[in-house]
Amino acid sequence: MKTLMRRRKQTPKSKPLPPSKRLRLEAQRVLKERVQDIADKKGIKLRFCNLKECESHIHSVDSPCANIRMEIGWPLGVPFVHPHDLPNKAKLGFLEAYEPGWTEAHLNSDRQVNTRLTLIVTPFTSFMSI
Repeated sequence: MKTLMRRRKQTPKSKPLPPSKRLRLEAQRVLKERVQDIADKKGIKLRFCNLKECESHIHSVDSPCANIRMEIGWPLGVPFVHPHDLPNKAKLGFLEAYEPGWTEAHLNSDRQVNTRLTLIVTPFTSFMSI
């Protein structure tokens, strides 16, 4: 019999996700919540390009994805591919386009996590040195 494996939810006690994974998950969330809503309201079916193909035609006037990008407000210079497939720098541009201020909030949350970890580790370290 197969044992059922359950996904564990992120709890405050577990360690935070690596930045690249957190970035990927945030980009996918924004795609589902923001971009898909915009596309649905305008009656647009999202058909993403291949990353290499889109990088070659993104700056041309007659690119196959130009109209869709303009209709949904896709950020300039970011290839029209699924956010999961975007490079990390392009994911940041994507997130900033649909959620202004995301980068600043993200940097602040990283600082808070690092501060909490320092505060937790410091007493333990000083205890070990006694």
